[in-house]
Amino acid sequence: MVTNFALPIGSNSLLWREKATEVMTQMQAFKPDLVLVSAGFDAHQSDNFGGGHMDLNTADYFWIADELVHRFPRVVSVLEGGYNIEVLSMCCTSHIQGLGL
Repeated sequence: MVTNFALPIGSNSLLWREKATEVMTQMQAFKPDLVLVSAGFDAHQSDNFGGGHMDLNTADYFWIADELVHRFPRVVSVLEGGYNIEVLSMCCTSHIQGLGL
């Protein structure tokens, strides 16, 4: 199952979380054995590359990881992107904590 959704430039955490929840609900109906996450952190509000396109924060990356591990039996996450090294390290830490590792 591949699901994409478009959000307007500058979308905030609330809108992103609403859409992510919709997708995860669809995924639960599909009942996947494995969820693969391409973890891109360039949507963080302070990222050099993606900054301004999305307005996410480190708590959002914890939230999505935590939601995934509570909804699905197996979650594998790989680093995709993030270009502000300081922000990237904070996002990765938050995401890993959300995975419960």
